[in-house]
Amino acid sequence: MLRPKSTTIFDTHSNLIKVQDSELFEDILGNAYMVRITTIQSLEKQYKNRLGKQYSGEELLNLGTTLYNELREQHGIDSPFSTRTIRIDNNDTLIATTVDMIEGTDLQHRSQEEIKSHSVEIKILYENIAKYYLSKLHNREPFLTDICGPSQYVFGHKKNINPSESSVDKFYLIDTDFYLDDRSESLALTVYWFCRHISWLEYRVEEKLDAARAVISDFCNLYEQSIPSISDKHGKCLSEVRRFLVDLPFGDQILPAIPTFDGA
Repeated sequence: MLRPKSTTIFDTHSNLIKVQDSELFEDILGNAYMVRITTIQSLEKQYKNRLGKQYSGEELLNLGTTLYNELREQHGIDSPFSTRTIRIDNNDTLIATTVDMIEGTDLQHRSQEEIKSHSVEIKILYENIAKYYLSKLHNREPFLTDICGPSQYVFGHKKNINPSESSVDKFYLIDTDFYLDDRSESLALTVYWFCRHISWLEYRVEEKLDAARAVISDFCNLYEQSIPSISDKHGKCLSEVRRFLVDLPFGDQILPAIPTFDGA
C-alpha cells in the first residue's frame, strides 16, 4: 500500500520531484516541476484549532485550490497548479499537488545581474502580491500566507505544453504548499514576511520596489482602521513594517524570521 510522504525528494540533476513509492503518480511526474504530497487527515491535523473556524480536510483542500486559482485569475500571479486525489488505507485520501514543468531558474538562485535584468517584471510581480494582501484585508477573506519568497518564483516558460497552447517567459509561482489563514489579523505577520523578501530583492536590483511599498503603506493604514484589537505580536509586526518603509537604510534586512504559526 502506498505510504504518503509529508516531504518530497528533489532529483538534483533534473529539478524534478521524486516521490518514493509513487507508482500511482508516475504519469504526472514527467511533466511536473514540483509535486507535494499530503493527505486529507494531515491537513485537518495541521490546522486544527489554528484558524478562525474549524475546517474539514476536504474544505481545506477546496479552499487552498480556490485560492491558488484565484491568484492566477484575479491577481496576475500565475501558478500552473493542479491537484490529484486518490483514496488510500485508513479511510484517508492522498493529495498530490503539482506544478507544470517550467524551463528556468528561481529568483533566489539567479545572479545579481540576472535579477537586475528582470527588475521590471519583479516590480510588477511584487506590486501584485502587495495588492493581493491589501484586497484580502479589505474583503476579510482567507488568504495564502507563503507566496512571497524569491525561491518560489521561476522566470521561464512551460515545458511540454500542448501544441494548441502558447507559453511566454514570465514569473511562475512553483511552490504550492497549502499554507493558508482565514484570520485578517494574521495578515500583519504575513506582510512582515513579505517585506523581508522585498528587502532581499531591493538589495539585488539596487533600487526600491516603490509601487509595492506604496501598497504596503495603504495596507498598514487599513489594518489599523479595520482590526479592532491588535495583539502585541501583530502590533510589533506592523510597526516593523512601517519602520522598513520609512526608517531603514536602503537594502537593510528587517527583523529575523519569526514563526508563522505559534498559536497566535
